[in-house]
Amino acid sequence: MAKMIEIDDSAYVRLEQARRPDEDWSALIRRCVRVRPSYEDVLQKLRSLDVSPEALDAIDDAVTRRRQAAPSRRTS
Repeated sequence: MAKMIEIDDSAYVRLEQARRPDEDWSALIRRCVRVRPSYEDVLQKLRSLDVSPEALDAIDDAVTRRRQAAPSRRTS
């Protein structure tokens, strides 16, 4: 599936400068724009690092408070 996007000239120049010689545009975007891990992925990684349950609870509480205090950044 192919999609067309519209960007301004300065954004195009920056992408063109970042593009490697044998790299297509999709590969450039995948390299430069990383997928954010989900909250569950982060918690799973923390659990594998042998973090105490108390520390995980504190992180969970902090994230919950931060999400409640911040406006939503989701657009869908």
